[in-house]
Amino acid sequence: MSARLMRDQLHRYTAALLPYALGNGAGLSPLVSAPDKEDAWLRQALRAAERGGREHFLLLGVGDGRLPDALAEALPASVIMTVLELQPERVRAAMREGRLGWWREAGRHRLVADTSPWALLVLLVQAGVVSSDAGMMLHPALKEAEREAFRRWQRVFSGAVLRGGAADTDSDVSTAAAKAAALTVGVITHAEEPRLDDFFASVPSWVHEVLVVWDAPGVPAAADRLSRGCPARVRHHARPLDGDFGAQRNCVLEQCATEWLLTGMSVLLRRHGPPCPH
Repeated sequence: MSARLMRDQLHRYTAALLPYALGNGAGLSPLVSAPDKEDAWLRQALRAAERGGREHFLLLGVGDGRLPDALAEALPASVIMTVLELQPERVRAAMREGRLGWWREAGRHRLVADTSPWALLVLLVQAGVVSSDAGMMLHPALKEAEREAFRRWQRVFSGAVLRGGAADTDSDVSTAAAKAAALTVGVITHAEEPRLDDFFASVPSWVHEVLVVWDAPGVPAAADRLSRGCPARVRHHARPLDGDFGAQRNCVLEQCATEWLLTGMSVLLRRHGPPCPH
């Protein structure tokens, strides 16, 4: 997969997620601006980005948007920055202040936001970014709880590896999470959704299975045809949505037979018990 295509896919992912609150912003404490430290933070980040001549630089935390904005201007053309954020409300707040324009323009730098650290891991490794190719830095303004969450993420990311040669792209991606337990991808959709065949074909082969719950009284006749190109096994179930997304998500959880599930707009990886009859 080309670098531009993956960049565009990550851009669309974050753009699709940001309109959703995901229930995480209510108790989020504001970050205190530190204009007297901004130049020092920028110099620190540039040193981290340029150390070892690595292609990628990961900034863990968007802060108030000032530091990633400065880096987007100052980083050499040989370095691609990816800003990772576990609190999408931080991104929305920065955008309300007119920041992160480089992301809106879909330039070479990337922004990936999600409440799930596992989602950030899977998205980044699927994009072909591993720790050996990336310098990284915690945003200096992170609150301690957010700092610790990213430290845990760093430890898992350091165990993520990309296997295979040039002819073998994301089909052999393996992460510490995938090694630890089988992963199911849960999909809530309907037969009229455009480009479903492209979606199924893009699923990595290391996924244990894809579990589809169709918004319909029965599995659509086109289900097998639409999912034919999926490299992983696909199981189909049907249940009318009736405006209740939570019940539809619970149906996915009940039908899932693996310990780990990737599902929903927030791409939430979560542990759960054995499947219940539906």
